[in-house]
Amino acid sequence: TGDSCLVEAAPAYDYKDGFSAQVMTCGPHGTLTGSTPKVTRKACDVPTFGEGVKSNCAETLYGQTCWTYCDSGYSGSKARYECTYDETSAA
Repeated sequence: TGDSCLVEAAPAYDYKDGFSAQVMTCGPHGTLTGSTPKVTRKACDVPTFGEGVKSNCAETLYGQTCWTYCDSGYSGSKARYECTYDETSAA
């Protein structure tokens, strides 16, 4: 008890306006005191697809999926994409 820790947003999340990392303290019986930061999931970058491909990937959040499909006059199968966070490409 009495130990403190800094609670931060996970890499795929942003702090909501007016919020930041927060210090929390371990109280009696293992309870934490303090406020947790308020966060929201980040949106993925929209991939670039070739000519004749449309998608519903705009504003897809990390952890969600989106689909590509053929534009009118093109043929092919739809494809599912999952928005995942890759720390090696985040900067």
